[in-house]
Amino acid sequence: DFFRALVVRSLGHAAPLIELYGVEIEGSVRATFAAGIDDGRLHGYFSGMNLDEYQRVSPGELLLGNLIRHSCERGLGVVDLGVGEDRYKSSW
Repeated sequence: DFFRALVVRSLGHAAPLIELYGVEIEGSVRATFAAGIDDGRLHGYFSGMNLDEYQRVSPGELLLGNLIRHSCERGLGVVDLGVGEDRYKSSW
């Protein structure tokens, strides 16, 4: 409910409270990422990935690569993926 409220409050704003990203393969969203932007930094809130036959092509890593490229193109200086040590984070 909290994140849904952020999305609704963000609609139509130049600087949304939350941005949602996803990778769609064959008509279904296979990976998601939610973030906020403040002071030139993208802060990751949460991510998810379907555990299905497309997991083998790493849709989450594809999404993260596109997100980092997009963040650089926007002039953001930092992409904060949050706490914890995960393989997908250390690969960057």
